[in-house]
Amino acid sequence: MKEPKILLAGVGYMGKEYYKVLRDMRCLTTVVGNSASGTQQFVADTDGAAYPGGINANREIINSAGITHAIIATPIHTLKDVAFDCLQLGIKNILIEKPAGRNPDEIAELEKLEKEYGANIFVACNRRFFASVETLLRMIDKQHEKISSVKFEFTEWLSRTYKAHGNDRIHNNIFFTNSIHVTDLAFFFAGMPKEISAYTAEHNDWTDDKLRYAGAGITKNNVLFSYLADWKSPGRWAVEVITSDTRYYLQPMETLQIQKKDSVKVDLVEIEDALDRRYKPGLYAMVDTFLHGGEKKNRLLTLKEHNDMMWVYKKMME
Repeated sequence: MKEPKILLAGVGYMGKEYYKVLRDMRCLTTVVGNSASGTQQFVADTDGAAYPGGINANREIINSAGITHAIIATPIHTLKDVAFDCLQLGIKNILIEKPAGRNPDEIAELEKLEKEYGANIFVACNRRFFASVETLLRMIDKQHEKISSVKFEFTEWLSRTYKAHGNDRIHNNIFFTNSIHVTDLAFFFAGMPKEISAYTAEHNDWTDDKLRYAGAGITKNNVLFSYLADWKSPGRWAVEVITSDTRYYLQPMETLQIQKKDSVKVDLVEIEDALDRRYKPGLYAMVDTFLHGGEKKNRLLTLKEHNDMMWVYKKMME
């Protein structure tokens, strides 16, 4: 099997995080940024090479590199268009940062393009590859447990994380652009919903989001789920995975705690998380799986699966 040759599109924070992984994997990587200043900063921060001007300005360089895989880590409003540029260059294997577009319509459009070009596009949900998640799955498998219900929270810290964007409205829909970190992981455990009752209250005056969310339902795996998020109140991201014998807590999601049946004691589980401490958590395992496959291949979120979830997210946002 030939070693993959990677196009990394994006030189911001996530582009740098991906580059650290690709550099240490010793991958042949061509990095393309948009602005000259952003590209210069990338070079200064990573000591890597990068080309400004975007994909279209560097088509000759990209074509001569024999690219087999692309990783797209550009700003949200450009994700779909950059993916289209990659498809036009004949790149068939693409890992695109979540949420893969500005809205559900862009994601549906991108899935049509994926089919048209015969490509394989995956959405980068790195929390599926956390060491804590790996340990949880292994424990459930070892103990022959079956997930019966899932509970999650996706409270966002608006004043601390997003208010600085102000009128720029960079995060026009924070639920869609950021809370998917949590919702995807929750439904990764629970499965695709077949029924959901969703409720929201209060509108945020500087994005398209609501401020309070609650809901419940059942998935095609007959797993019950419930959620609550109040963005005006203290809170955090959290996922609880429940079986008949054990309750697993991912809170924070980089850690794993367990509670056994007939006990109120909650124990911290020791996990092998050296890669998650060295790189952005989950990123190394996700990139390795994208490039080389392996036993975790089914953990990658396909664009089709992501698009199939849009009706659920629309319901949750109403």
